Amino acid sequence: MPIYVICHQELPCFSLPAEAEIIWLNATPPVNPDGRKIHYGYDLIPEGQTLHQKLSGGFGPMVINHLLQTTAQSDECVTLWQYRKFVTRERYGRPSNVYGGTHELSVAEAASLVPSADPEPGQSLLFSSLLQVGSLYQQYVECHHIADLLRYTALAVDLGVLTAAESHTFLQCPWLVIGGIELGTYPLSWWQETFSALEKVATAFIAQHQPVNVADPYQKRALAFCQERLGSFLLLRDVTATCNNNIPKNLFGTVHSVTSSGVYQRGV
Repeated sequence: MPIYVICHQELPCFSLPAEAEIIWLNATPPVNPDGRKIHYGYDLIPEGQTLHQKLSGGFGPMVINHLLQTTAQSDECVTLWQYRKFVTRERYGRPSNVYGGTHELSVAEAASLVPSADPEPGQSLLFSSLLQVGSLYQQYVECHHIADLLRYTALAVDLGVLTAAESHTFLQCPWLVIGGIELGTYPLSWWQETFSALEKVATAFIAQHQPVNVADPYQKRALAFCQERLGSFLLLRDVTATCNNNIPKNLFGTVHSVTSSGVYQRGV
């Protein structure tokens, strides 16, 4: 199973499975890559650096989708991690008081770990436990500029990614999968099809809009925040349809965040 670890500033601060490969999103090569296979995202996607600035966290999965489309694949699943976040069946560290639904641990605590991306035997999915948010609409209002999410949703309807009826269900969804479909392990063919739909919406948003507040380092990442929420919704929609509205508990894993201090900091 391919495991891709998205990095934009530094290499992962925890040990990786042997098969893991790095998605590097920086014009400067990484220091001490330790023999890892590295895919340089800016070289793989036209105008990659510019797209990265506009997509922020959504650009790494775009690079992964490109790799999967342009190379022969014999695996049934694909895993996406980040340089300081991973999802496993096991729980390490302690629950975060800052980022609900996740666990946090320090670099020192993670040093001896080699986390496994494998889902439960017999399953092909492993994603974060659900975060109850009231509704995606209300949660977005509280944290971001709602105009960004509404424009994004309208594009999703225009492009056929959501039906008109689903747009209401999406905005009123009470659950969020942390990281959407950009963190965790998924059936490869399903992930490619679903992320390609997200990519279509993101490309249209870039062509027609820009975030409400591009001057704010956090709020300018609006497109990534919207993409996380739509990915979460599409995942839950498809899984509940397959499982007759009863998602097996063994599909849920724990999101871990590794930092130098062991305390999660938003935006770092």
